[in-house]
Amino acid sequence: MGSIGVLNVILSWISNGDLEITDFISNASNVFLALVAASAVELILIKDDDLESDTQCRKIDIRILGIIFLIIAFFLWILAKHFSNYIGLIISIIGLFFGFYVWWISNAQNSILIDETDPKHALAGDTIMDNEIKGDIKDFKS
Repeated sequence: MGSIGVLNVILSWISNGDLEITDFISNASNVFLALVAASAVELILIKDDDLESDTQCRKIDIRILGIIFLIIAFFLWILAKHFSNYIGLIISIIGLFFGFYVWWISNAQNSILIDETDPKHALAGDTIMDNEIKGDIKDFKS
């Protein structure tokens, strides 16, 4: 929802043929800064439940990585706001890709976003797999 300003600038560029570079830079840089900030906070406040057993000792490293991502994003945001020409446009596009990359990293172990299904759940849960299949077809109508 936060990138609606970027889409608005792109749609007006397609319909009018005139790209408002300063509007795009402003919207894109705000989007990538917000995306990186939210992802970095998630990395900094990571819980032990979100880590696999072999990465428990890397908790401090993950928090430092979140702080580094936040510093890089803030630096890119300042650079993008400083230039109001195609250099700022390139920096803001790089920042958008960086923001999506950081979001991807911070949500790699998010159980809500992982789309893996236990085969037992596809068959209506664990109770069916535990019961014996009887093979009774007496009420089956063909």
